Amino acid sequence: MSWIKCSNKYWIKECRQKKITRAIINAQEKERNHIEQELHDNINQILAGSKLYLSVAGKRNPELKESLVSPIQLIGDANKGNVEIESSPKNELK
Repeated sequence: MSWIKCSNKYWIKECRQKKITRAIINAQEKERNHIEQELHDNINQILAGSKLYLSVAGKRNPELKESLVSPIQLIGDANKGNVEIESSPKNELK
């Protein structure tokens, strides 16, 4: 671009750098969101499986049933909290 003056070359370079930086940040944010979703999915599966195993153990052994009520409730609460966090609005960079 021979018609651009030397004083404007700095501006063009800065503009390109900003575009590159913005693209990098957007890519990082996308990757973070993907990792976050995977973590939430995995945690939800682990919590649901743990709750299921404890419920089955309580049904098979009546002596354990009363002792497992609180842990089962805590797992349910943790799962609900995880779902609430997952569904909350995210602060995305623009």
